[in-house]
Amino acid sequence: MMMNGLDRFLESVERLKMVKPGQWTASCPSTRHKRGDVRPSLSINQGNGSGMLFHCHGGCSPEDVLAGVGMKWKDILPLQETARRTPSPAAVSQASTVKQKASPGAITRYEIRDASGTPLAVHVREDHPVGKKIWWELPDGTIGLGGRKLETLPLYGIDRLPADAKAVVLAEGEKATSALLSNGIPAVGTVTGAGGTPGDDALRPLLSRTVYLWPDNDKPGREHMGRIETALLRLGHGDVRVINWKGAPPKGDAADLFVLEGARDEFDTLIDEAQVFTGTQTEPVTAPAIGPKAPLFASLSSLLANPRPQRWLVKGLIEAPSTVMVFGPSGSGKSFITVDLAGASATSGQWAGHAVMGGPVYYIAGEGRIGLLRRFRAWQLKRKATIPEGQLFLSVVSIELNASGAEEVALEVGRRAEDTGEPPALIIVDTLSRMMPAGNDENSAKDMMAFVKAVDQIRDRFNCVAVIVHHAGMADDKRARGSTSLKAAMDAELCVTRRGAIRTAEWTKLKDLPDEPHPQEFALESELLGQDEDGKLITSAVVAWKGRATANSTAKTTKTEKFGLSSLQTAITKGAGGGNFNFSSTLDAWRAEFYSGHWGDTDSAKEKAFYRVRESLADKNLIVVHDGLYFLPDETGKRTNADENENE
Repeated sequence: MMMNGLDRFLESVERLKMVKPGQWTASCPSTRHKRGDVRPSLSINQGNGSGMLFHCHGGCSPEDVLAGVGMKWKDILPLQETARRTPSPAAVSQASTVKQKASPGAITRYEIRDASGTPLAVHVREDHPVGKKIWWELPDGTIGLGGRKLETLPLYGIDRLPADAKAVVLAEGEKATSALLSNGIPAVGTVTGAGGTPGDDALRPLLSRTVYLWPDNDKPGREHMGRIETALLRLGHGDVRVINWKGAPPKGDAADLFVLEGARDEFDTLIDEAQVFTGTQTEPVTAPAIGPKAPLFASLSSLLANPRPQRWLVKGLIEAPSTVMVFGPSGSGKSFITVDLAGASATSGQWAGHAVMGGPVYYIAGEGRIGLLRRFRAWQLKRKATIPEGQLFLSVVSIELNASGAEEVALEVGRRAEDTGEPPALIIVDTLSRMMPAGNDENSAKDMMAFVKAVDQIRDRFNCVAVIVHHAGMADDKRARGSTSLKAAMDAELCVTRRGAIRTAEWTKLKDLPDEPHPQEFALESELLGQDEDGKLITSAVVAWKGRATANSTAKTTKTEKFGLSSLQTAITKGAGGGNFNFSSTLDAWRAEFYSGHWGDTDSAKEKAFYRVRESLADKNLIVVHDGLYFLPDETGKRTNADENENE
C-alpha cells in the first residue's frame, strides 16, 4: 500500500509527539539543526485530504525541512486534491496579477459591509498545505480594492452590531470576530492587519458604546490596539478597556479561547477584569455587561450529543484539568514521587505503570532546591532519559501563594509559555506549608480554601493539572494535616506511607473512577552522582515502582512498632559511624536504643515490650534478621546519608 505524504513525513522525523489528534511536534530535520534540535521546533498539522501543513519555529525554510527528510513539495500535496475554485469572469481577466499556488485548499470569504449592510469588499483566505494566501476582491469579483485604502474600510461585522448594544468587543481580524459573534457576543473586527489602523470614520460608530479592545497575544497585536485606543480617546471616547488574556497562547486571540473547555466562563472573567485607561492612570470601573451570560442550564440531550473529549495527564488516573494532593509523613518519599511525575510529564514517559500524556512542568519549590537538582540529575541517570530544554522549570525564589502571588506565578508561566510555544501540563506546589501565606492557619477552613483558590487560579489559567505536596497529620499518617476542607476541595488525593523500608502510595480519593486503584509499593533506589571536594560520594534517590502492595506493606503499625522501627534505624545510623557502609544493627545495640526511649516504668516492662515488638515486626516482614544482625528491608547497598529524607 502506498504511503501518503503525511505518513511518510511523520515516519522520517525524530522525537515525534502528538499534541492532539491531527497535530504533532518534532525535531526539525533541516541541516540547520545538524547539531540536534534540542527543543523540538517543528509543528505539523494534518491538512485537507491527505495533505499536511508544517512550520519550523527555528526559522528554517520549508524547502530545507523537506530536504532534511528527502522529500519535495509534490510528495506532501494531497493525493486526490486537484479541484480549483471557480473564479469570477473579472478575476479570470486579472489572473496574471495574482500568483496562483499549485494546489489550492479551503477558501474562506469574509464580506466587508457598511453599517447599512451594503457590501464594499471581500477578504479572501486560501489555506494551503504549506501556508496561506490572502487577497482582496471587490463585490463583483475584481481582484484588489480598486485603489481604495484599507484604513477607509468599515470594521468587519459593523452591519451586525445591534443598535441597542451598550458594549462591544473590537478584535483583530475577521476570524477572531467570527468566533465572538458565533457565541452571541457583540463584536467587530479590524481589517487593516496589525500594521495598520482603522480610520476615524470606521471608529466613530463605536463612540456611544463601551469598547473592549482584544489584542492578539504578540507585540504587533498590542501595538495595533494601542493605536486604536489612542484614536478613540482623541475622538472623545470616554470608556475604552483592554482585555488581557494572560493565559493566551503565542499570537492567540478570541478564536483560540472559544475552542477551550469553559471558554464562556473565562470570557466573562476577562470582561470583568478588563481595565479602563485614562491618560497614564489605570483603574477598574464597572461597565455594562457584554453579550449574554452563559446559560445556567443546558439540556441533557445536547450535552450528550456534543461531549467534551476527556483529557489525561496520567492515563486512567489524573484527568486534566484537576487539582491533586500528594501527602505523607516526613521521610515517606512523597517529594520523590512528585519528582518522578514531573520527569515523566516532561518526557512523556511512564508513572506508576501508567502512560503520561506529557507537557511542560513548572515546579514551585518552597525548600530544598539544591536537593531537587540532585534528584532530577539522579532521575535522568536512572531513567536514561534527558529532560528537554523548555520542558521543566524550577522556581529559584520563595513565594507565598495568595491571590497576588498566584497572579505573579501565572504571569511568569505565561511569559515562558509564550517563549516555548507550549502551555504547562503540570504545576507542582511543594509544599503547602511553605507556600501558605504567613499568619494563615492550616487548621482554618477559610485559610485553607483561600490557598486552594490561589492554586486553582493558576490551574484554571492554563487548563492544566496542579499537584500540591503536603504533610500527613501527626496522629494519623493516612490523613493530610490541617482542615478537612482540604480533602473535600481536591479532585484526587494520593497518600504516601512508609513502614520501615516498605513504602506505599495509595489513592484515597479519585473522582469518577469506579474503583480506586490498588495501593502501589515503591522503593527509593540510590543513584551515584559523583564525589564532593572531600572525596565523599554524592548520591540521591529515585522512585522504583514495585507493583501492587502486599497486605503486609499496607498493614498499620502500632505505636510501639513505629518506635521499634525508629529505634532500629537510630541504632543502624549510629553503627554506620556517619558514613561507613553499614546497614545493620546487633540485637544489643537495638535493645539499648529501644530501652533509652521507651516509656515503660521498669526495665522488665521495657524488656517485654522489646521482645513483643521484635516478633511482630518480623512477622510483618518489616525487619530482616540475618546472622544475628537486624536490617530494614531493601536498605543494603544504600548510603545512610543519601538524599532520601531531604525536603520530606
